[in-house]
Amino acid sequence: MKQEFNKSVVINHHINLRRGWLIVAAFAALVAGEVSVGARSAHAGWGEDALIREANYIADCSFSRYCTWYATHPNDAGGFNTSSAAYGALNDIRVNQQGADFVRPGESAMGAVGLIQAVRQLRALNGSGTYNAQITRYDNVLGAFFRTYVLKRTTDAGGNHFQILQDGSNAVYSQIYYNTDGSWRQNDAPNIGVTAQMMIALWKYCDYQESLGITNFRNDPVTWDFMTRAASYLTWSGRYNATYDLVSNDAGGWMWTADNALAVAALQCAAKWAQTKGLGTSVYQPWLNRAANIQKGLLALKDTGGWKGFYRVRKSDGTASYDAGDGNGRVVDQLCFAPYETNALSTIPGFAYPSGGSADYPNPTQLQDWNFANAISDFWTVGDGASGFPAMTDSRNDWRFYGTKWHYYYDNPGRTENHQLYPGPGLQLAKVEWKCANARGQDTDTYRNTAGTVAYRANRRFRWANTGDATGGNLWYGGGSWNPFTGVWTAGQWTYGVSFPSEGDHGISNGIIDWRDADNYNRAADEWNRFIDTSAYFIEVTLMNIWRQDTRYTP
Repeated sequence: MKQEFNKSVVINHHINLRRGWLIVAAFAALVAGEVSVGARSAHAGWGEDALIREANYIADCSFSRYCTWYATHPNDAGGFNTSSAAYGALNDIRVNQQGADFVRPGESAMGAVGLIQAVRQLRALNGSGTYNAQITRYDNVLGAFFRTYVLKRTTDAGGNHFQILQDGSNAVYSQIYYNTDGSWRQNDAPNIGVTAQMMIALWKYCDYQESLGITNFRNDPVTWDFMTRAASYLTWSGRYNATYDLVSNDAGGWMWTADNALAVAALQCAAKWAQTKGLGTSVYQPWLNRAANIQKGLLALKDTGGWKGFYRVRKSDGTASYDAGDGNGRVVDQLCFAPYETNALSTIPGFAYPSGGSADYPNPTQLQDWNFANAISDFWTVGDGASGFPAMTDSRNDWRFYGTKWHYYYDNPGRTENHQLYPGPGLQLAKVEWKCANARGQDTDTYRNTAGTVAYRANRRFRWANTGDATGGNLWYGGGSWNPFTGVWTAGQWTYGVSFPSEGDHGISNGIIDWRDADNYNRAADEWNRFIDTSAYFIEVTLMNIWRQDTRYTP
């Protein structure tokens, strides 16, 4: 999820203006053994190619010796020094300089989850060894992130610069700053949602390692200590409001829907980890109980009025609100469907949360209504018809067809974001729509080709994001597009290779450019605006649409 997805602290997604150096040689000079993206792989279908391209981009966000920038600039020091504090971090955009000036751990965690999902699928398709080079590279990137950056740096003698200790629990900082030599400089405040994202990523990596027969990550005392202390932070009484069954970043503070949705998934992941270690219920049942309580708090945030979705936040006084938290009034964005995207709440029709509690679905016994998740899709597609949320264009011949907004500010209609379409939030909504379709067995070709169904909408949003020409967003830096209705792949404006505008943004291709102006097709974000979490969503929706895999954040 985007860093904004956790917003108890509002961080502008577009402030990263710090990049820009030399134009590098062609991508064929990539890490040894890596396949050039100058030619489409003869061994892969569109899905495999898409996974590789976006996994490549995530790898190119790694401050490690496995990114393209290091391969073409091996004499750079700074963040590429294996002993530096920044080494192994996953940046929010592609790396094209020597040091990590700042890192957002929440976005890093989501990027890592996407990379794990991609490499697991490539392993499943790798019977002939076609993807050995890519798999090795991705495993190295993941190892540098989890085993070096996240865990080793928590115990370095130079100071604890990745986590903060509060009453014996761990919270992950929302942003970490580094000097140009890769040394730690300072942190922003810790964050519930970011801590939860890191816990989810740690479990996904642990589970991936287990699938390979590698148990040393699960059993490493530093790893488990990190997980248990983070779970303690999410269940800490100083962050929990028992009246509303929600957690906040400050005692008595606002309780953000997205933070709480992520907390449910994270606590379930921690419980599953404890179970794999053979630990008793006394260890993990408190985590499941807190997750169950938060589920009740989330269910109480449903807005069943004219606006369909979850309120963004419950304020300190108990008011459920769409407040942006930045002085700009009410806003609807992807926070409003976070409980479904994260699997914190189920989209299964009439689903009953078992009263006994489990790692997947603990209490409560309340039912979750599939129709409400479907109504959220309706709201984002046809608008509300009354209070201003705009309907999407209904013309298939319009390039904006199924382009999705990120923010919509009701009280500030002239705000720039109101007029821009974003592939990232569109992919996040496509995940929810796919889950709805899958829950009723409707993720089939028949439903995909039937206008108005959630399967159709999920595929259309995916197509808008992956279209490489002016019939859609034309923001994918990876190449051509795949038509989910015909199964046909076509080359587009963004041809394979590095011959993009501005010389391919330092020779680093792939990734998805952040937005295009709905009122002016020629106005779009700069090429460096390709964020790691958007690539992760792209991977997830690829897995959903091509291999029908539910890329859930819960165990």
